[in-house]
Amino acid sequence: MNTRRIALTIVVGICIIGTILLIQRYSQPTFVGVFHPPSSNAPTSTTATTQPALLPSLLPSPNLHGQVVIAAPLPLTAEDGALGQELQQAMTLASEEINHANGVNGKTLQIVFRDTRCQANADLLRRQVQDVFSSSTISAIMGGACSAEAANLFQFGQMYHVPVVSPLVDAPSLSSGNGYAYRLMPIATQAARAEAEASVNILHAKTAAVIVEQDSNPEALGAAFAQAFRVAGGRVTMNETYPLQGSDFRSIVAKVQTTHPDVIFIAPRMSAPGIVAIFDLRRAGVNVPILTTETLLNPSVIHDYADRLEGVYGVEPQVASSSAWEAFQQRYTVRFGTAPVWKNAAMNAYSEVFLMKDVLSAGAQSGAQVRQKIERLTPWSGGELQGLSFDAQRNRVLHAFNLFQLKEGQEVFATGVVNVQ
Repeated sequence: MNTRRIALTIVVGICIIGTILLIQRYSQPTFVGVFHPPSSNAPTSTTATTQPALLPSLLPSPNLHGQVVIAAPLPLTAEDGALGQELQQAMTLASEEINHANGVNGKTLQIVFRDTRCQANADLLRRQVQDVFSSSTISAIMGGACSAEAANLFQFGQMYHVPVVSPLVDAPSLSSGNGYAYRLMPIATQAARAEAEASVNILHAKTAAVIVEQDSNPEALGAAFAQAFRVAGGRVTMNETYPLQGSDFRSIVAKVQTTHPDVIFIAPRMSAPGIVAIFDLRRAGVNVPILTTETLLNPSVIHDYADRLEGVYGVEPQVASSSAWEAFQQRYTVRFGTAPVWKNAAMNAYSEVFLMKDVLSAGAQSGAQVRQKIERLTPWSGGELQGLSFDAQRNRVLHAFNLFQLKEGQEVFATGVVNVQ
């Protein structure tokens, strides 16, 4: 009897301890790659993952005194964690190089990383980032890797008068009168125009079919492609939409077979329907060039559906094919042991740290001053970007693109540069 009581007591004790640990684990948010909110109004920085030891060439200067802090809300875990961690590493590399070269006017540049998980819910996201937006020591934010997340971060930036510079998002719907939202990736409609130009001038197409998912962003891309294709001298033979997340493309395939376009432009909102559309077209014997957008041409989708995307065309900003990319890739690989996958996003993340360094070195202290300095510094060259400038809605202005084709999951670039206005 005593033995049974002792055993029962041990089991009950283990259960109680386990319950306490679970309560502690889930009763407060977990910060991965970020700081736990301190009692003061001066956040401190940490890294999301264990980084390799610093190379001698990246050790901070011994002459640094004091610090300046900028924040970077990024998706460091969950579905988009690999993307966020790559952006984080690019920013980390930039800050190490800056601090090795005497920092920001002799002060250490520190980056506060916050895990956003690409959170689309504004209330949940606000809980994760509100303290960095409201901090008196942070006057600039670098972040926004997903459209819905970036939209909320841009709103927070306007609310707290703190500029938010996104290295990645390109959705047309994010263009607005928000005076605190900047984007380093060219707006997607510009890329759609480049694909239209490439269709006429490189693929020698005279007719095109436009197929888009029923959503404001894909529809904007379809309209931009169609207009640019006509301006370039081509003719749009069909302009079709399919239901949001639709999967039945029989009528669209039949119309393509009837109209015989030289090229097809497909702009999905979600990747799955776009993959199905391409598969159905190919299965029906439609073998003309297919051009598509970043939704299907991001590294994750290419990795998972390389066979379905074989032969598909897309465009990238010209910088991704330049010597600047090669130099950046080499430094990144030496530092972290692997090459970056998201080319332009990683280069943008790296370069925007240098932009912030120049802005802060010019004396900007408040969010309003940072915004003012950005406007005065552009066109700006630094990091791995040349001639960075923004339009009236603070979207990056970029005119030169390269056409590529997917072959066995790899981008094979065509000869020549596509220039769009």
